[in-house]
Amino acid sequence: MVIDDIPILVADTDKNNAWQYEHQRKYFDKAYRNVAMEAWQETYNERIFKLFNPNLNKRKRERLFLDIGVGGSGYTVIEAAKRGLYSVGCDLSLVGIKKARYLAQKNDVARKTFWVVCNAEELPFRNGTFTYICANAILEHLPNERKALKEIDRIAGKKADAFITTPLMYRFVWPFLIPLNFIHDIRIGHLRRYDEKVFERKLKKTSRFRIIKVYYTGHLVKTLIFITSLVFRTHAFDRFAEKVDALTLSRKFGASNISIYLRNYTSLKALSKIKLLS
Repeated sequence: MVIDDIPILVADTDKNNAWQYEHQRKYFDKAYRNVAMEAWQETYNERIFKLFNPNLNKRKRERLFLDIGVGGSGYTVIEAAKRGLYSVGCDLSLVGIKKARYLAQKNDVARKTFWVVCNAEELPFRNGTFTYICANAILEHLPNERKALKEIDRIAGKKADAFITTPLMYRFVWPFLIPLNFIHDIRIGHLRRYDEKVFERKLKKTSRFRIIKVYYTGHLVKTLIFITSLVFRTHAFDRFAEKVDALTLSRKFGASNISIYLRNYTSLKALSKIKLLS
């Protein structure tokens, strides 16, 4: 099916969890109606493209970027296109994809971007297609995140890079903030949380990707500023919050999110050299 020139390739293979997908679609359709670039998204772009940058100038035409669950701002896909990469954004929400495509047109990168509605567990792309892959705040929503990890591995090319962000496990969150995080998890449809050991265990079973770097974000100062912004409806301190949060990227306790930077190793010889890259 195609709607407004956007392919709709949502798989209907998991009827037992249809309620979860419908909940996600309704929630984010509403969230994507008014989308603007936020300070944390600018920081996210700076972080991932600094990591991906060493290879960006080599044969750009043969390198493709993908954001799984790109959302209504399309911020990563648009930024990748500005840097000369052909970029793809996919999401479960048609409303979000339409908004992202419109913003790509406003930023004069429509010809270098492609948008599709699909499930993260059934990505409609060929094996080994992408060199750079992002999945921000996606895995925790999925009934079958192991299948999504296998899909990411399948579509990744040789020596592909990936950047994945999820909520951090409760035992590392400030105890007095756990109730707020718990309520947020229920409201937004989070099914689980992660830490580095959980990722390592899941990746060993599902993919050739291995962890190169780990980042912890959403520390106390940023969280308090975020709550203040909601109460007083202001974003005046958002950039300050990002700068402060960047000072504690290696501190696990007190964070609310974990991000992992991955590289796809295609042979045992390459895998043996992982320590040289960390």
